[in-house]
Amino acid sequence: MNRRPLIAVGSSFLAVLAALVAVLTHSTVDEAPTEVGMRATSDAASPVGVAEAPAPARPTAAVRDEAPTAPNTVDASGAYSAVPGSRFEFDLETDSAVQFGETTDGAIGTALVGTQTTTVLARRDGELVVELTFDVRATIRGGAEGAERNLANELALPVLVKMKDDGSVLGLGFPAEMSRRTRDAVRGLVASFRFVVLDGSSWESSDAEPNGIGRNAYRWLERAAGRLERTRVGFESAAEFADIGGAPGAVGEARASLDASVGWIVDANYAETMGKVAGGMLPVSGRSHGSLKLVRRELVATRTFGADDWNRTWEGLQASTTVESNGDPLAFERKFWSERLKGMTLSFLMSNLELLCRAPDPDTKALVAARTDLQWMLRLDPRLVDDVDALVATVDPAAAQILLAAVGRIGDDRCQAVLLRNASDPGRQDDVRAGSLYAMVGVAHPNATTLAGLSRLFAPGTNDPARPTALLVAGALAGLTDEGDAIIPALLDAKPTADDPLLLADWMTALGNTKNDQVKDVVAQYLNHTDVAVATAAQAAFENVTAAP
Repeated sequence: MNRRPLIAVGSSFLAVLAALVAVLTHSTVDEAPTEVGMRATSDAASPVGVAEAPAPARPTAAVRDEAPTAPNTVDASGAYSAVPGSRFEFDLETDSAVQFGETTDGAIGTALVGTQTTTVLARRDGELVVELTFDVRATIRGGAEGAERNLANELALPVLVKMKDDGSVLGLGFPAEMSRRTRDAVRGLVASFRFVVLDGSSWESSDAEPNGIGRNAYRWLERAAGRLERTRVGFESAAEFADIGGAPGAVGEARASLDASVGWIVDANYAETMGKVAGGMLPVSGRSHGSLKLVRRELVATRTFGADDWNRTWEGLQASTTVESNGDPLAFERKFWSERLKGMTLSFLMSNLELLCRAPDPDTKALVAARTDLQWMLRLDPRLVDDVDALVATVDPAAAQILLAAVGRIGDDRCQAVLLRNASDPGRQDDVRAGSLYAMVGVAHPNATTLAGLSRLFAPGTNDPARPTALLVAGALAGLTDEGDAIIPALLDAKPTADDPLLLADWMTALGNTKNDQVKDVVAQYLNHTDVAVATAAQAAFENVTAAP
């Protein structure tokens, strides 16, 4: 059983985390830029296969030039009842930011300010097709030259959205010249402002998103005023993200006002935050907020929408960036960190780390950021792992422990060998050896050599000063990883002598951390031990074991 669960919640904004990173780190100069405001004018030229007929200079029938102020009561059948030709112009604002690790130089992100235009093209049998275009100014923090212009240009292209009349999204039709990165940005916008309206005062809906399936709870805040609230209650990550512990997860809520007389949303907003640490991946945090406000609506002429238009190929909401990354879920993070660490060396990072460690009051956030830098330098150039032993022997012990922690977070066989050598070397300082052992807890898949070497450090009769730490780490590995179960027999055989109650308490804690039923009967024997520390540790261990699924 895999004990590293996926993140339990997800986000419509952070569902396009990979796309955001790609937009930030690519100028798309290899793609022909598209002029802002470009529109298809004929079926043959339409990149999505469903072209809008040339619109008249003025609307054929002006319904109202301003947003409504008194929404009518909405039910499931009237939420999205606008007739074909209905065009809605919204003021749009979004701002998203992502931070990898504990970087001290600020988050990267993108903001959009401008107009979203939604035009209802056709309806049939409870379904409809709308066209979305965006006329926005893009601001990108940390982006490559030209990225803002290219993003705004591509967002101006028409995108089709096929949906049910309850607001559920059935598919998307993208222009051929729109890049995958921008397509994923559109997917995120669509998911963020999607509100599904079902019968009743409250309901739940499971909806596809760029990186998985989100489960949302809805309730009417003011039914008569059409005020609706959406809250995240669950998330199932897409399979492509399983190897990194699941796609990014978030919490937050969104609200919208719907007007039955308009047959559409008249305003909406959302706010979400996210934090995650996945197996082997650096910590990621983020936040996002956005708003829509209807400022104009009108009727326009649209062409006949035929069977071929309805039956065209529709793309789903799941992000396409996993395809662009050639199956590597960390491809976009690799690009980001390659740019961040350009021109730096491992020695340079270690010199800076030593200065941080020697400060009278070390900055914890800066130390975590330094560890993340080291982790990515070693991940990007695995050959540097061969230099770790020499550095550990010469740098400040506190800096050595942080370097070893970075090695543990990578956790491949070469890194595990480094940790085991330094943990087993009696010539290393005790705190460096302990740091090597604690770094093993970050290893997602400990191999047989690592487990065997760890077992030797706590074997019966050994007087190695690393024995207590080795016991605790062994128990943690057994509880956190499938491979770690192989060390449980060695742990059971490692019973300390009765004249060392502190080590006996550590042994109890280690057995409890395995969360494995194999150790329950042994732990139960110490629940009423005469030494208070041992009995207390046994009670906590027994609770850990019996509470485990």
